[in-house]
Amino acid sequence: MNDQTTIQPISMNASLFLESHKSLGSLYEPVMGGFVFFSILMPIWLLYLALCSILSLGHFLIRKGTLKEYQPTLKNTCILIQPYYQCIYLIIRTIIDGILNPTTLIVYPFILQNLFLDTEIYQHLVYINNLNQVSYYAKPYFLFAIAAYSLWTFATHKLLRLVKPTYHYDKHILSKFCSISRFFGSAVIYIVIFDFNNTIDYLLWINIYIGFGIACLTYLSRIARIINMSDFPTKKY
Repeated sequence: MNDQTTIQPISMNASLFLESHKSLGSLYEPVMGGFVFFSILMPIWLLYLALCSILSLGHFLIRKGTLKEYQPTLKNTCILIQPYYQCIYLIIRTIIDGILNPTTLIVYPFILQNLFLDTEIYQHLVYINNLNQVSYYAKPYFLFAIAAYSLWTFATHKLLRLVKPTYHYDKHILSKFCSISRFFGSAVIYIVIFDFNNTIDYLLWINIYIGFGIACLTYLSRIARIINMSDFPTKKY
């Protein structure tokens, strides 16, 4: 059995609408890609935004609690749980950021083609759906996405700690919870889990490539800012 769910009624109805707008010519991709983004992807990134907001609020309240000297019980409790919450916070953020990272879905097909194409493993990672499209089994992909993003993040963190003593992961490299690339990366969920027809699938991939471009530019700009940082903490007077 496949890990995928085929939702042909939604695909058929939306496809007729999208096909009817091909008269837009060169404006078709950006206009209809935006339509798919706001109509189909919005629930996913709103859920992502809500989850990150809740996690960040908890982090903020615990950090504020450690500063309340007039409430020693609250302060001691917050000091006790802060490192554990910080660890849980970073783990959850890494998992959901890895799942919605559009870069992984760009890299994944190349890895499968170059490493597993002529092996039996390939048959357990890829299948041809009833629309005659190449689809990826959801569970292997998401496991790969989380593992790859976690390893990449860990390696980057260790390297930057060696290069810049003033660098902090959660301050300088962790994606903001309103990251635009993750908004476009919401298309990952639909591409991997559902089997759309070629029209919707094409527009979903447009969002993936836009997110990929934004993610790369954002990452490079963060690395550049970190490299240009001072090697010594700024003193506050």
